Amino acid sequence: MSMATETSGFHLVGRLLDPASRPDPYPIYAEFRAHGPVWIKELSALVVTGYRDCETLLRDPRLSAERWRHFNPDQTDPYPPDAPSSVRRPWFLSLDAPDHTRLRRLAAGAFTARTVARMEGSVARLVDELLDRVADWDRFDLLSGFAYPLPVTVICRLLGVPPADERLFHGWSAQLTRLLDGFSDPGDGDGGTPEWVLGTVEMHRYVNELVADRRKSPRRDDLISELLAAEYGGDVLSHDELVSTIVLLLVAGHETTVNLIANGVLALLRHPAHLATLRADPGLASAASATSTSPTTG
Repeated sequence: MSMATETSGFHLVGRLLDPASRPDPYPIYAEFRAHGPVWIKELSALVVTGYRDCETLLRDPRLSAERWRHFNPDQTDPYPPDAPSSVRRPWFLSLDAPDHTRLRRLAAGAFTARTVARMEGSVARLVDELLDRVADWDRFDLLSGFAYPLPVTVICRLLGVPPADERLFHGWSAQLTRLLDGFSDPGDGDGGTPEWVLGTVEMHRYVNELVADRRKSPRRDDLISELLAAEYGGDVLSHDELVSTIVLLLVAGHETTVNLIANGVLALLRHPAHLATLRADPGLASAASATSTSPTTG
């Protein structure tokens, strides 16, 4: 692979991470696809964009999700000494089999059909509440007024977080997702502790206390109690594994749902004929949500 391609790839990454590109990154993605696989020496990273190439690599057992094993802990640990030990517990998305398989099996055992079904009514009511607030407005911000508050509130209620504390999770989730999406400066500009570090530590401390409370007084209607009771072949989640899984649920469940709602609505606005079809037959909503994960959906 030529040095020109490496340099071009590094330049494309810089453009992609520039906040100015965020409203429309798709031309940059197209340039990546035109280059094909690109090795970026400065980042020790291979950028792969083709579907078949991605599928092949994701299924290759020689590749690992455990990138953290190759870091120097003395140089990469940003957390203060008094942070809960759970902050240093890798999410199971960053683990290979058999650890990933074990943790996913235990977590999946708590997501029963009964758990999901009992949330359906409250989720529908929350959606109605959020939309009722803006029903008489000429315009509103879909992201801040609906897409962002909906999933965090649902996850908090699923976990059994007291309603008065839900606002805390909104802030923590926003901090962590800004870090994960690559558009946030890992520092705060003056050499102090990055905002995302403070938010992560605060959230882990809160969840540690919430789990400790559930151990004393388990409930029958929240996911934390279900995860505490999760068991497979005599195996259970450790305390740090449980806290880490809860934090992963908050961040991953929030970000994916926000993007689904925003991209789905944008796709419909860009294709008014499809929007008219959906309005004429709301029963098509399930099929529409399954295919509207990209603003370019046809």
